[in-house]
Parts: sequence; structure tokens; C-alpha cells
Amino acid sequence: MTDNDEKLPLLMTSHGTFFDRQSFYSLVDGQWKTIVLFILCGKRILGSGHGWLVLVDYLTGESCLWNPVLMREIGLPCLQDALCFNRCVLTGPPNEPDCHVVFCSTNLEERTVFRVRDSTTVSSPPREADELIRLIALTSF
Repeated sequence: MTDNDEKLPLLMTSHGTFFDRQSFYSLVDGQWKTIVLFILCGKRILGSGHGWLVLVDYLTGESCLWNPVLMREIGLPCLQDALCFNRCVLTGPPNEPDCHVVFCSTNLEERTVFRVRDSTTVSSPPREADELIRLIALTSF
């Protein structure tokens, strides 16, 4: 994805026997491009924002931000119980000083907030209620 002529926005899919190939579809020109991205081997994509994907390693819990156009990676702290997280939101571009990555599970039992500038855990927000609640969206304004 280092081709400077690539147009955005792009849809990204994983496929193959072990989901080891990725295809990018340009919404602008209707073209598919299939490649193998080794950075995605053994990782899940929990979210995306501002041109960055949030990746988490299945086994180790290591997480990072990765930009497929710039081919740039920013390390984040390791997530304990990484398999319980299935969503996240990036509150702004990672070069902004107040950018945070919020990791959540569907039922909000697990959530962690990282500050990107210094890769620290900021907080684990309290539950809103004692009853069963379901996360329907993560967003930033």
C-alpha cells in the first residue's frame, strides 16, 4: 500500500485459508488490490480511525496502531486478556497530544483507555449500572 496514487477511502477485507491475505477496494475507482501484509499475521483489527488500524496480537496481547498507507506503526501497551476486547475507538490522529485509544468488550465488562503520546494506561472507566448493558457504539466528538 505504498503506491502514492492510491485513492481513499478504501475497504479492507481478509481472506484465504488462515485469513492471511488482504484486499483493498477503492470506493473511488472500483478497483481491488490484493496483497499479504505480514504485520496482520496472528492479529485482530479492533477498529480504525483517522487512517490508522488498531491491531492486537491474539496470543501475546501486544497492541499497536498501524497506518496501511504510510506503512507506519506506533506501539501501544500490552493488553491483559486481549481476547475479551472486540472494539475500540481512536479519539483523534495519534500525533495529537490528547489522542486516546479506548478498548471495550461488547458487554462493557472489560475496558481500557490508553493515552497514545506516552503509551500509558489512563483509566478503566467505571460501569454505568449494575444491570446487564450492551455496548452499541464507540465514538468521539
